[in-house]
Amino acid sequence: MMTYFRHQFCDPYRSSIQPVIQPWIVPGRRALIHFRRLWPPLRLLTVCGMLVIVSWPILAGYQVFTTALVFVGLYLIFQLIFRVIEYRPYFSSQRWQYLINIFRHLGGVLGLSIFVWFVPDLSTQAWLLYLIPLLTIGVSLERNWAFALVALTLVCLFLSAFVPMQGNGFPGDVTSLIRDGLLRAAIGSYIGFTSYMLVRCLAYQHQASRVAIKRLLEITPTTSWKASAHTVAKTVALLFGQESHPIIANVLTYEQEANRMRVIGSSEPNGKNLADEGFSFSGDEGISGWAASRQKACFLNDTRRDYEGRFLHQRTFDGTRSALAVPFALDEHQVAVLEVESPLTNDFAQEDLQLLEVVGSHLVASHHRIKLLTVHSQLAQLGHDLANYIIRDEGIRPMLARVATSAMRMLDAHVIGFYYRHPTNTVEWERYVQGALYAPEVGGSPANDRHSLLHQLFDEKRMRFFEEAQNETSLTTPRPWHIQHRQNPFVLREGIVSCAVIPLVVAQECIGLMWINYRRKMVFGQGMQNIIQLLAPYAALSIQSNLQSALVERKRRERLRRIVHDSLAHRLHDVARAIEMLDTYPSGDPKRNEELLIARSQVERARRVVANLVGERPWLTLQAILDDLSTQVDLITKIHSIPVKLTLCEVPETPISLVSGNELMFTCDEILGNAVRYSQATSISIAVNLEDHMLRIAYRDDGVGFDPSTIRIGHGLTNIRERVDQLGGVITIDSAPGSGTSIVLAVPIPYKQSSENHNGE
Repeated sequence: MMTYFRHQFCDPYRSSIQPVIQPWIVPGRRALIHFRRLWPPLRLLTVCGMLVIVSWPILAGYQVFTTALVFVGLYLIFQLIFRVIEYRPYFSSQRWQYLINIFRHLGGVLGLSIFVWFVPDLSTQAWLLYLIPLLTIGVSLERNWAFALVALTLVCLFLSAFVPMQGNGFPGDVTSLIRDGLLRAAIGSYIGFTSYMLVRCLAYQHQASRVAIKRLLEITPTTSWKASAHTVAKTVALLFGQESHPIIANVLTYEQEANRMRVIGSSEPNGKNLADEGFSFSGDEGISGWAASRQKACFLNDTRRDYEGRFLHQRTFDGTRSALAVPFALDEHQVAVLEVESPLTNDFAQEDLQLLEVVGSHLVASHHRIKLLTVHSQLAQLGHDLANYIIRDEGIRPMLARVATSAMRMLDAHVIGFYYRHPTNTVEWERYVQGALYAPEVGGSPANDRHSLLHQLFDEKRMRFFEEAQNETSLTTPRPWHIQHRQNPFVLREGIVSCAVIPLVVAQECIGLMWINYRRKMVFGQGMQNIIQLLAPYAALSIQSNLQSALVERKRRERLRRIVHDSLAHRLHDVARAIEMLDTYPSGDPKRNEELLIARSQVERARRVVANLVGERPWLTLQAILDDLSTQVDLITKIHSIPVKLTLCEVPETPISLVSGNELMFTCDEILGNAVRYSQATSISIAVNLEDHMLRIAYRDDGVGFDPSTIRIGHGLTNIRERVDQLGGVITIDSAPGSGTSIVLAVPIPYKQSSENHNGE
């Protein structure tokens, strides 16, 4: 029975001291400020009204009423004088403000005493006025002065019962007067000390919170507070402790998967040793484990009366008699606990819990801030690394490996997978997986199975989260690919509990999927979703850059093929023909010398093409291109016996870029090459004119002609059109079967002739 009553009235698992401010009192800020602004004039009017009411003529006569009015006036003057002094700049220092408050309270108490003694008929009611300064005596005075003025007020309250009546001495017997005086003093002491305690509790919380945040800001500006957990614990211990009985503070984390509590910081040397040793214990033990698992603060008033065995007795903390543990969630998966221990029983109250909650809130905010800074720092480094990979053209897999490494670190994932189209074969899917796998990788990808879930997710273009992956039939149903390769679906094969699928979209086109896998239950909160959305563009960039590189490489090879076909092949073909003809003519024959000249000319022209391709010269001139055209016309006449009439205008030494010059040169080569191979012409005419910075080349032959609508992609005239388009020019082709061919092209030529603009178009 005694144990029952002791447990009911001395519960060791609750605060032994109730809070001064109950948790359900939540004042509105604007309403509170408005009331505080109106309170000083209301208080003044209340005091004056009480003086007037108690001295009303019906009760005490006009003489007493006049005296009361005089005191009311003096009281108003007294308050106004102090109000003026209080707001003067000379008296704005903390010391002067403190002295003004002392004199105001002292003057109010002494003034009331004089009033009661001068108007004895009102002593029965006027003593209530003593309660007014008692209500505010703890607001602006430190403890010694506050207690002194409370004591002075209590003495005045006691003496107010002994005020003599007008000419009649003390009313009643002395015993009644003493009892009345003691009652007044008791009421005054209750009101005075209650208001004092209320104000001091609020001041304690305010000051302690401000000091705590100030000290914590010195610890947690740039790095995670977990790295300075010992300093955090020491700061908490200083907030609660005194030299006479120091407080021990510990910082612990709760590992939910393993259900373990781990000490990471302590203010006590032995506790620091435990943290350095990685000391941990079951989450079902200790008040910190109780608080973390239930997400609720835990009091322990006396460890020797620990009926439920919550406290984990260790040699390190054998002197602890009372303790308090407050948990706070860092995110969806992490919980930390602040624990303070005292060598005294019943040494913690509800205000201490609230202070620890303030400290915990700051640590949570600091944790999120540092986590965000860390994420952005890692993303910046990831972007830098990917840029280097792109510059060096490292390939898609090293880039995806770097993205996967960052994703696994930031998201604490077990396996990261990427699915993307093959750079050269857009029909097939490729897969890259990083992480510790239970089963070896199998060649190919189940994504190439047309029944695969990836095709559906690829088309949806939205994130999907599977927190219960093992219960998702779309992830656990074997597809034909799995049956063919005798493999279970990835979720079953690798024991994936939760996963997320993120589409990799570039310019509203889905180019791949990123698959994030966990072998534990995960709740994909908003914070994790934000990090995933930040990582997705980097993965998309890795895939897109490699797809773009593959496309650029294909275009480069196509361009080289066109160059070889349009220009180099013609020239080398003429060289080979001339070499063959050399064997048919004896030495000294003029025909042999002519063929040798043709071979040398075409070799020189081929060398120029190669020099242009490798960039041995940064620019060409328009005259050099026309010179090459003249050489080609002469060779056609000599080799193929086709008369060519070439009309050239005078052109300035206009520098043009190497790219534009090559395109124009290869266009002319292709036109004349087609004429030699296909036109069966007996005569050709070419006219070159330069008008308004437009180079106009008009070609005409009397060959067999053709139907332009029958031209297919890849033929010579198609290449000619593409080259002229790249030069920003226009081309007109007029031909018909049996009517010859006419081609007119106009290409813009820049007016700049200075050698400083050699790189211009």
